Amino acid sequence: MKNIYALCLVSLSILTFSQTIANDNFNSMTLGNLVPNTTGSLGQNGYFANKGSVSDYQVVVKDAAHGNSVEFTNGTGNTDNDDRLAFKAITVTADPGNNIIRGSLEIFTGNNNGDGIIECVLYDSNKFGIVGIGYNYTTKRIVGRGRYTLQGPGGTTGTDFFTIDRTTGPGGTTYPANTWVPVSFTYNKTTGAYMWTNPNGSFDYPDASVVPVAGLTPTQYSLGSNVLTDNSVTNTAAIDNLILNFTNTTLATNEAASSDNQIGIYPNPVADLITVKSNLKVERIDIYDASGRKVSGNSNESKINVKNLLPGTYVINIETKNGKVSKKFIKK
Repeated sequence: MKNIYALCLVSLSILTFSQTIANDNFNSMTLGNLVPNTTGSLGQNGYFANKGSVSDYQVVVKDAAHGNSVEFTNGTGNTDNDDRLAFKAITVTADPGNNIIRGSLEIFTGNNNGDGIIECVLYDSNKFGIVGIGYNYTTKRIVGRGRYTLQGPGGTTGTDFFTIDRTTGPGGTTYPANTWVPVSFTYNKTTGAYMWTNPNGSFDYPDASVVPVAGLTPTQYSLGSNVLTDNSVTNTAAIDNLILNFTNTTLATNEAASSDNQIGIYPNPVADLITVKSNLKVERIDIYDASGRKVSGNSNESKINVKNLLPGTYVINIETKNGKVSKKFIKK
């Protein structure tokens, strides 16, 4: 039985730029099997798997707004053999100064009846987890994944890859079955600091009993469904719009700030049309309700018709070459 621990701007001076590790909306893939077999042979876009059957790894269309996504169905047990993880090698080496690993993706929560996590995880050359993010089928929350060293009364007691499942603050937000949830994460190689983000905000794990491990370098990543100790059912969930980057502290801070300053929405509150004003080319606009469900998407128009949305608070995600900016608005 498995043991999974749960803990309830461009800088001219360094002349370094963000580097893409992965950028995939899966729309170039053919619907059907993601991998040709589960014995490690490379499949579509270089993914491979070694557990279950090829029918557990599928390229599907969950809805028209997302187009293709990758879907995973885990086994009914609670061992490694019931995990359904598709791996891909990381061939990009971080430039000097690019000390931040940053990722974003959308998670489809699926039927969420069992005990497990639909997740994206990056690993080192020893296949030991570095950083990741996922959705816990049992708690219905977005959880962080990170490597920490335990600090006991007598000093260091061990290092493991932990699941950070917060019960309060932004991390305590729950999301229902069959819902798309946009998430993101960062890992600072220099300091070891982690940050995970869901539609309601960001969270970390500030606990003196654990220390994040710095200096880790990823060599591969996985997407898929990871079962936990109490699982006894299949879960089918999906992932879309994956972006992984190496960047640096200045870029990680300034890109977000610069993008946010260059993008505006009005009117707010809005009754019919909401206008997106940006100095950068807008590549994609998605709108989510308070539960994280996508209600409008795959648009790059400057004016979005929200007349048919129910009154309430929404989040609009605006994607440019600098990344994604999220802003809240009120539908009257």
